This record gives sequence, structure tokens and C-alpha cells, in this order.
Amino acid sequence: MLDTLRADWRISHDPLSRLVLAVYRYGNWAEHSRLRPLALWPYRVANLLLVRGLAGCDLPRQAQLGPGVQLHHGGRGVAVSKRAVLGACCEIYQGVSVGNRDASGVPVLGDRVTLGAYAAVLGPVKVGDRAKVGPHAVVLTDVPPGALVRSPAAEIVLR
Repeated sequence: MLDTLRADWRISHDPLSRLVLAVYRYGNWAEHSRLRPLALWPYRVANLLLVRGLAGCDLPRQAQLGPGVQLHHGGRGVAVSKRAVLGACCEIYQGVSVGNRDASGVPVLGDRVTLGAYAAVLGPVKVGDRAKVGPHAVVLTDVPPGALVRSPAAEIVLR
């Protein structure tokens, strides 16, 4: 757990991001600890007050995040499904959603994936290594490694 947390902290320099990731890593450790019932109480309090209350972030302990995750802007507004899998060194901007659309499954992200502000990756999709999902993009199908996914450009409508 400590090596993974160190990898997170080497990349994330924002104090709120570090706090969110520390609470998540502790909760993930507590989830698999022999002391689970006792170890989860501090996690529940810290998650409620600091992660959800202060950062407005939903990063459940059951989600699988690889080492070196970078949360920009303190992870504000980020929502990750408890069954989602994110690879190593993923970069996540504010307002991102990674989750399910229905009971069919959740996303699996490769290593070094970047999710732009307010992007949504939904359903049983795979996002390949080094893929970039642009701001406000909605991903509902698989993304090959190294691909760039972007949202439609704004359209000017004269009235």
C-alpha cells in the first residue's frame, strides 16, 4: 500500500488530491485486511467528511486503481464505480464519470489513460493504454490503445 501511495504522491502535487488518494488507498487496504471490521471505521469517517464532503469525489474503496493515479483539481466531481478498473498512471480531471450504464458491466482502463474534464466512460468498455478521452466526451464503445476520443465541437447558432 505504501509504495502505491508514494507513486500517487510523486505525480499528484495538489494536497486535496493527495488526501483523496490516501483515504482511497487506506480503504482499499482495509477492505482486504484481517482487521476489516475495525479498520473500516476510520475509512468511513474520512471518506464521508474529506473525500465526499470536502472534495465532492466518489472514489469507493472497492474500485481497482493502479499506482500513480493523478487526480487534477483535487478530484472534484469525480465519480468511479466500485467495480471499475483503472490501470497505472491514469490522469483524471474534474467531473469525470467512470461507471456502468446498466447491469452489463463497467469500464476497464489501461495504463496511462487520460480522461479530460467532465468526460464519461460508461458501460462494459475497454480503453486501451495511452488513450486520451477529451473533455465532455462520452465513451460507450471500446477505445484502441493510443487513440484520441473527443466530443463534438460547439456549433454557433444565430438567432
